[in-house]
Amino acid sequence: MASNETQEAENGLDELSSDKATERTESVTGADVRKTIYLIRHGQTRGNRAYFHQPDDLPLSKRGLAQAHCLIDALDPLPIEACIASDLFRAKETATIASAGRWAVETTPLFREIRRPGVLIGKHFLDPRSVVIMGLVYAHAADPDWHWSDEENVHDTYVRANDALQYLTERPETHLAVVSHRGFIASMLSIIKNRAHGTVRQFLHAGRHSTTLGNASITTLEWCDKPCPGDPLTNTCWKIESINDRRHLRKDCR
Repeated sequence: MASNETQEAENGLDELSSDKATERTESVTGADVRKTIYLIRHGQTRGNRAYFHQPDDLPLSKRGLAQAHCLIDALDPLPIEACIASDLFRAKETATIASAGRWAVETTPLFREIRRPGVLIGKHFLDPRSVVIMGLVYAHAADPDWHWSDEENVHDTYVRANDALQYLTERPETHLAVVSHRGFIASMLSIIKNRAHGTVRQFLHAGRHSTTLGNASITTLEWCDKPCPGDPLTNTCWKIESINDRRHLRKDCR
């Protein structure tokens, strides 16, 4: 009899211990997981200033270098744990200067600028051939399989932007700096605002409004593993805290 009572008591302790362990697990896994992402547009290049389609290896201009140095003090008080950059030279150069040796800069093609038809590299945005070709690209934007040549179409861009956002959620860090490009940052913002891939019209709208993203600007996002409460803009796990913050730039750098 005593043996049975002892066994029952031990079973009870095991169940209590198991319940406590479950409570601890639920306490840990039930807590909101939050991340802050600082999306930084690279510093100015000669291509930005002259409005032409840029090659991958174009460096920062003199003003772009000054803008990148302004980012050092802007990022210094932030609890950034890692810095990720597009592997295009202007983004890598910006990230390397802005990090000032505080973080190793990781590069990836995931955050590259939207790829335009290769034949347009070096041509002005308003060059007649550029206008015709880009007009055709946008005219066929609703067709996910249509390409003029080697460019990313709307569908390709949105798939990559969605992958980029997912990649950021899977990183172990809670505070990340990401140096990217105007068009691609606008694409990520469009996905967040429109809760999904969005429509072609929404994409083109985002592209037009991407001109508000100045060189070396900081756009801050927050991500939570649960939908952000009380945010009528997104009603998703992503929240846009600020867009195009350039307060850190000196007047002569804007």
